[in-house]
Amino acid sequence: MWKAFAEHFKECGRNGNLFVLALAAVILGVLVTCSMGKFGTTTVWSLWTGLLLRATVKFIHDWRHPARLGKLPPLPQNDLSRARSKLMKYRNQHPG
Repeated sequence: MWKAFAEHFKECGRNGNLFVLALAAVILGVLVTCSMGKFGTTTVWSLWTGLLLRATVKFIHDWRHPARLGKLPPLPQNDLSRARSKLMKYRNQHPG
């Protein structure tokens, strides 16, 4: 059974490794929670809730206040001349 399990996850590549690591982390988390005694579950759920709340607040802040582009680097000479020619062409077509 374990040989077939190992063969299957060898074919899955990196996703298989991530699954096995996540499964090991969950099992380890359950063992640690049980060993903490009476308040272990409450402590772990409080930590998860705090992390989820923090991530939600950061997501909302980043969504409402997107990062601004700083000063952009100068255009290369050929792009700059192409942009100028397009501006002059537009200006000559639409006098005003």
